[in-house]
Amino acid sequence: MDYASDSQAQAEPEYEGLELSQYTGWWQEAVDTYAPARAQHIRDEEYYDGDVAGDGYGHWTRKQLQTLLNRNQPPVTRNFICRKVNGISGVEQRTRSEPRALPRTPKDQKAAEIATDCLRFIKEKTRWSNIKSEKVLEGVKIGFAAVEIGGAEDHVPVTPIQWKEFFFDPRSLAFDFSDARYLGVGKWLDLDVAKATYAGPEIPQPQLPPQPAIQPQPMEPALQMQWAQMAQQTLMAWQAQVQQIQQAYETEVARRQKIIETLEGTAEGQGSDTMNADISFEDRPSGTWCDSKRRRVFIVDMWHADPKHGWYRCVFTGGGKLFTQPSPYKEKDQWGRVRPVHPIQAFSIHVSKDLWRYGEVRGMRPAQDEVNFRLSKKIDILYRQQLFYVPGSFEEQDVEAVRREIAKADGVIAVRDINGFKIEKNLDVAMAMDAAMAEAMRFLDLEGANPELQGRGPSGQSGRAILARQQAGLGQLGPIFDRIYDWELRCYRAMWSRVQQFWTAPMYVRVTDDKNAARFAAVNGAPVVNADNGNAPQRPEDGAAAPAMPPQMPQGGPMMGGAMAMPGRPQEQETGPILAELDMDIILDRAQEAATLQAEQFEALVQLAQSGVLGPPNPETARMLITASALPSKSELLDMLDKMAAKPQGPTPEQKAQLETLAKKIEQIVAQTNKTKAETAKILGADIPGAHADAALTSAQARTENVNATMTELTAGDALALRDFMQAGGGAAFNFPPMAAASPPGALGLPPSEANGPPPF
Repeated sequence: MDYASDSQAQAEPEYEGLELSQYTGWWQEAVDTYAPARAQHIRDEEYYDGDVAGDGYGHWTRKQLQTLLNRNQPPVTRNFICRKVNGISGVEQRTRSEPRALPRTPKDQKAAEIATDCLRFIKEKTRWSNIKSEKVLEGVKIGFAAVEIGGAEDHVPVTPIQWKEFFFDPRSLAFDFSDARYLGVGKWLDLDVAKATYAGPEIPQPQLPPQPAIQPQPMEPALQMQWAQMAQQTLMAWQAQVQQIQQAYETEVARRQKIIETLEGTAEGQGSDTMNADISFEDRPSGTWCDSKRRRVFIVDMWHADPKHGWYRCVFTGGGKLFTQPSPYKEKDQWGRVRPVHPIQAFSIHVSKDLWRYGEVRGMRPAQDEVNFRLSKKIDILYRQQLFYVPGSFEEQDVEAVRREIAKADGVIAVRDINGFKIEKNLDVAMAMDAAMAEAMRFLDLEGANPELQGRGPSGQSGRAILARQQAGLGQLGPIFDRIYDWELRCYRAMWSRVQQFWTAPMYVRVTDDKNAARFAAVNGAPVVNADNGNAPQRPEDGAAAPAMPPQMPQGGPMMGGAMAMPGRPQEQETGPILAELDMDIILDRAQEAATLQAEQFEALVQLAQSGVLGPPNPETARMLITASALPSKSELLDMLDKMAAKPQGPTPEQKAQLETLAKKIEQIVAQTNKTKAETAKILGADIPGAHADAALTSAQARTENVNATMTELTAGDALALRDFMQAGGGAAFNFPPMAAASPPGALGLPPSEANGPPPF
């Protein structure tokens, strides 16, 4: 019985998603329900941009500009909103933190550093800082922002999503869109770009496996039946493999051709010819799915949650569905279960009771309008003036001519009675307008990045007072930064999930946060070069620092940085951890909440260290000060301090001077000793008469006593200092003169302790 064909016949058919009508219905629901809110998002963006075109539009509507034109009143704009939004974004940039992985088990302690290196490698590779700045600014302006985090074999692509192209379930209430049934992107694409994006390149012809070689038929009749069965099974297996490859190729070709035909049909106007989308989705407002003049199509890329199959992706346009596919991305939920997820990570700043999402601009718009309106009206009032006169006061009774002359800077008016008229400037009204405008400007100044947060305040404040005011000003931005922090944390956790899922081959992760040398972390079984996983800088022979090179696969020989390979013993190469097996918690190193108290404690410790209360400078004092500081890289500084303490330290300048003096004394003693021994040997070996021999012997004994007296000048402290210096690897090269070669055991034939004095060492 062919169990394979039977199981294939009874298998559940492939799930192809929902009907197209369901997807288009969700799309229209998102567009129609949220259209009024999106119109306000456009106004928020216009308030931030201001009068960019120079036509007065921006903060003013078309209707308001027409009214001002009819009054001959100038439209005036002072854009405070742009400065306040940029200030909030700048504060966020100053409070950024680095991702860090924490192990969940003790055995993953060392691997946590590698996981941290992987996240920081992705951060540098994707230019995450620039993407985050863009999305934070967009979120503060509009009220929400989103990115798409994909997965690949050697990197994690991060694609920013423009807010005008992002749509979501309008009934979603959560700040992180976790309760949205569907969300996605809708945008215009040129036809050739759409084909390259969704259809991909042409599929090459598959390489079919060669026909297997079959052994010759045996001569024995008893084995011929077995040979025939074996040959038949081999050929059937090969044919099945070829057929499977060919079917897969034909399926992919048909799938690609369907996508191309659907896109081309939509570009020609086939299928649904209407699209009820608001203007925020369209860079060419037309109400259709295609732009036949430029050959463009509008494509909706939607992710939706299916209760049975999890998250699914559907890409469709006016001509129909391009394709549907299950989500290829997997993550662990809060109970540790692996579930399919969508790749979009989004956040909102505020959500109203009507489920409208909005940013900080929405609350500053009324005050900005008040400043613009009052300033425009104030200027108009200052240009206007009222005339009060007694009939007959002017030579000419044409009041309109008098009004025109009064409006002129050099107007001339003929009067009969100078006291018969009065010109009123309405300065009191202008002053009242100025006071009301100042109140609105004060309100805007307190919104967002307020003076306390920017460090502006009364002059003569101490650093502690400025820091305290900044912390107080930061309090009102707490909800904003909490949303941003939660979004960034979710993004890093999604990146780590992509790493564990897609990075399966042995590789090296380069970490560029080291200013002196690049660091390389081995992962997924790649061989480790040295004990610290390739992170220690290499030192060439000339002593200059050189960057650590990426480790190579071992070609035999001793293992670098590890134990020396012994002959006859199998070599064991240390390898990097398997990323998919690591169990990590991803966090962000946030600044201390009580930064003022920490700064005060650090300042007090520095003063104690400078006063000498903590004793002379030593590694323990330095460790205490670094631990108490608010430095962002304290752990790295402490590691450097440990490495410095482990290395042998050279002598101080004072110790070098003492050792040089000691070396000179030793050289003099050795030279004098050699001279005395040589003269003594000469005396003993010469044939000298008695009187002259006695005199020479007496002189030699005197010089020997002088040598002994000089040797006693070397104190025990000097000898210990010299010994410590030599043991510490100081490497002092003393050029001692050579000792006499053929000298007797002692001068004058006596033991060394009696004749030559104590030995130099």
